[in-house]
Amino acid sequence: MKHKNVLVLGASGATGRWGIQIATERGHHVTALVRSKENIQERDGLEII
Repeated sequence: MKHKNVLVLGASGATGRWGIQIATERGHHVTALVRSKENIQERDGLEII
């Protein structure tokens, strides 16, 4: 599968965190939009905005 760019809105919520985990595990580049950066764990392939 070709790696893709993924945007996750509401990334600090339960569904958003799940989406980030799945997408980064599959090697996609994820941009996460969050209210507070403290509520999200940094990982490879993740850009937090």
